[in-house]
Amino acid sequence: MIRKFVALLALALMVSASAEAQNCTPDPALKAPGTMPKNLPDGDYQMPYDQVISVMAFPDTTVVVGGQPQYVKIDSFKVKGMIGLPQGLSYTCWDASCVFPPDSLRCMRINGTPSEGGLFPVLIPITIYAKVGGFFAVQQPDTMRGYSITINGGSSGLVYVGKGQQARLIENHGETLLMGMKAADVQLYNLSGQLMPLNLEPFGAAYRLHSEGLKPGMYILTDGRQRLKWWVKE
Repeated sequence: MIRKFVALLALALMVSASAEAQNCTPDPALKAPGTMPKNLPDGDYQMPYDQVISVMAFPDTTVVVGGQPQYVKIDSFKVKGMIGLPQGLSYTCWDASCVFPPDSLRCMRINGTPSEGGLFPVLIPITIYAKVGGFFAVQQPDTMRGYSITINGGSSGLVYVGKGQQARLIENHGETLLMGMKAADVQLYNLSGQLMPLNLEPFGAAYRLHSEGLKPGMYILTDGRQRLKWWVKE
């Protein structure tokens, strides 16, 4: 009778621990190594925000050992933080360890109520744990990039000054940001049709536009499919 009680208690504790450990539910549509969704949805100032990022770690990578790149099998990677979230938002992982083994579908969750508006590039620093030749343990820091969150409303200074089918040109606290175009495809023209030099700086999932060397006036940004007007001020 005592053994049966102990067994039932142990089972109950295991179920309870499992339920507490899982802080999010990954999307089963993610079948290959990578993340989903590709882009984070916009949020609204002082409104609840809740988004899950599904993650399946890659089984292998390249790390630098003794100054030389080495192909290795990944044991796991560990999320060390989430940099750049708006005030009021925080993150949790699948469980408290924030460890993601390869070919295992897990997730991260961003939620809360944003107390500021604007465009927020999000960086996710990680540490990769692997073995060279299956025996020699190595670890290497890396960063997951490409995510950003736009919070509409609030005292953000966020103004949409141009919009294409997918592309957006945004004024954010005095800076001009381009979203929805690939940097390699973007070209800049003046109103006379002359190709102009363009300086794009990666900024999360966007690009910061620099107007140094350009005269004040109207310019056209295009990737061959979309066109945006960019007004360069003095």
